Amino acid sequence: MTLERRSRHGEFNKHLISNGHGTRQEQRQQTEIPKLQEFLRNLNDRRTKTSGYVSGAYGILSLIQGAKSSDMTDSKEEVCQVLEQRLKDEIKSIGQTMDEAYETFERCLSEGVQQSEESCEKLMNKVIAPRGKKGCGYQVVKSLCKNGGVYKPKGKRERRREINLNESLASCMRSLIDEQFKIHFPNEGKGGPIREQIESFTLDTNSLVGEHPEVSLHLTFLKTEETELKAKLICDLREKKKKIYSTLTESIKDTMHRCYIRASEHTGKDSLKRMKDELHHHMKNNNIFQKAKEDMLVCLTNLKDHILMQLKCKLQESMDLSLKTPNSSFLPDDVTVEYNKMKMCYEKLMGCSSTVQFTPRLDLHTKTAVFESQSGNGRKRVQVSTSVTMLNPEIVKELTTHNHNPTYRLQCPKAGLFQCSSTGLVFLMEGKGDVVYMMTQWESRLLGSMTPAGPLFSIDCPEQSVLQLHLPHCVCDEKDDNLSVAHVTDGNMEIVQPLKTTATHVIVNITHLSLFGLIGNWFSFLPVRSQVLLFLRPQGNRPQKRILNVILLPKNVPLCEVEHQQKGSTFIQTSSNCTLTPRGKYGLCCELVANSSIQPKSGQFDYDYSPNFHPTFQVFLDCMSGVENIRLSLLDRGSNDQRVWECLIPTDFVPPQINPINPNPGAEPELNQLSGEAFVDEHTAALIQRVKMVLPVADDLLVEEMIPDELHSSLLVARTSQEQMRQMLDAVQAGGTRVKSAFYKALQSHEPRLVQDLAAASRC
Repeated sequence: MTLERRSRHGEFNKHLISNGHGTRQEQRQQTEIPKLQEFLRNLNDRRTKTSGYVSGAYGILSLIQGAKSSDMTDSKEEVCQVLEQRLKDEIKSIGQTMDEAYETFERCLSEGVQQSEESCEKLMNKVIAPRGKKGCGYQVVKSLCKNGGVYKPKGKRERRREINLNESLASCMRSLIDEQFKIHFPNEGKGGPIREQIESFTLDTNSLVGEHPEVSLHLTFLKTEETELKAKLICDLREKKKKIYSTLTESIKDTMHRCYIRASEHTGKDSLKRMKDELHHHMKNNNIFQKAKEDMLVCLTNLKDHILMQLKCKLQESMDLSLKTPNSSFLPDDVTVEYNKMKMCYEKLMGCSSTVQFTPRLDLHTKTAVFESQSGNGRKRVQVSTSVTMLNPEIVKELTTHNHNPTYRLQCPKAGLFQCSSTGLVFLMEGKGDVVYMMTQWESRLLGSMTPAGPLFSIDCPEQSVLQLHLPHCVCDEKDDNLSVAHVTDGNMEIVQPLKTTATHVIVNITHLSLFGLIGNWFSFLPVRSQVLLFLRPQGNRPQKRILNVILLPKNVPLCEVEHQQKGSTFIQTSSNCTLTPRGKYGLCCELVANSSIQPKSGQFDYDYSPNFHPTFQVFLDCMSGVENIRLSLLDRGSNDQRVWECLIPTDFVPPQINPINPNPGAEPELNQLSGEAFVDEHTAALIQRVKMVLPVADDLLVEEMIPDELHSSLLVARTSQEQMRQMLDAVQAGGTRVKSAFYKALQSHEPRLVQDLAAASRC
């Protein structure tokens, strides 16, 4: 900040203070941050209200539609009895959880009362008569008593901390409940046993639809009422926990209220001592800590009664309305159009899918499951086997070229579950059909703050017989709720919540096929199931020298995709499974190979789902006569080089021979171009890790129209230089010889020392 700006800033502050705009602390509170927070809260509230409105309207229209299309039947009575029993069982479960919380807090508070009564003199003196400090005299204690136990410094003392006697007296009890309070009422995320009980509460109306389709619309109404009520209770829980936490301080303040008034009236000689004596005497003789404990337990009891009463009364009222009320002639004659419109809005807003609407009913004797699907011809019941059949896909040659990823066709002969042996995808089919699919590129503009958690697949089925899609994931904990499914159509991305997550796959119901992939709500640093892939190829035109490309990838990247991209190299089959941490630093150790022959020294493991998979490490192997095997080890740099993977590979692999680069010695320009191409191919891994001048290189390529504007914009928002280089090399590899030559030329201009170092390493 310049001197002139400092002066203006100081004058502005003086102007605010001189015009009665408050202290500096008040000025900080009057910045735009609270306004921004309020705006975001209102934005979230509007979305919540919109969701609640759509859900409520959809439920009411479902009830009207159901009431006009069915009579009071025995089926309604049967369903009502089942739901009423489920309601009792669920309420009992929540009540038990609330009772356990009550007992836990009662134990902590009882211990807190005992400690507080033993140390209450010390607690009070710490506030009104601190050792070694002056200034807690008459005016401070007088002000504290006049303001209900709170002293707020003013004027030149504004920087001093506020004194709160009530808070100090409650500190022992507060410290003993804090840990349990964080467990039962956490501030962030979906935690805590009470909230989890509310979220898991369900009448499970979907399970009744298959057996009682005639009341499916009534059950839809109950489901929307249940969802709306649970959302309200979670909101109530969030508000009431604030009151519960402040109960101890507020209770002590109320109990000390009369004492504060009497103490503030003392004047004259020794009034300070008399005020302090008044406070001490009242504190000792009024059981303030026991009362604070009882008040807090009353708040917990009130919370339990509120939750249970809301669930019991509201849902019982909804069941009576939908299943016990006779059909009325005063309802609208036909709401089919409105119902269908609202149903579409509901499914789009909630991320639902209507292709498979009902929970499958499992038959343990025949090992089959029954699905009921909705199509243009009405409802259709499909019975399929619960076992998964593995099929080898066919490569569609007319759609697969060197510059395009393989396109697969899986021929499913009947209804059932079928898994692709190459990609790991599983399809639930309602009948015979050919599924055609390929891996494609994620678009950063669609992802926003999301992170890809799997490949993006373009999927089609001409017969439209796919009911469910099972996408392979790589997370170690199947209970991780961070995974969602991205459904991309017409350049727009829709987030779909999974139906279920298994140990290996994320299952989602689908309405129509297009682009599907897994995404995470944030970048996770938890370890994931991974793979180490090895590819051997000649070093330039010298078959006697070889390069071993070592590629670290998440486990759900299909091997066939990497093999297709690594054409010209020999895949070395080995034990590839390991567990790696995203953004973790790793090193490679190779017995009998000098460290200088391994590049780079350390590499970063990332979620990499781009069509081009670049080597994380490259090992330069000379002729190793007399050596039968070499041992490779992957070291975790963040854990003192602990081994996380190792394997023994033979040295007698023969890499494929590559035709001479330039069969025509007179074609010097072509030779120069291809030598640049060979340099880029040979040092891909080192370039990703070591190039720092990424944007200047990109500027040169943009001027020469070698890369699109969109890529240049994407590089500007990339988090690291490694991420920038991966995106850059994807475009360079796709551009062919001409773009590689221009890229090599830009590297020579902006990274001359790096180019020299890598070229020297190749000659060694």
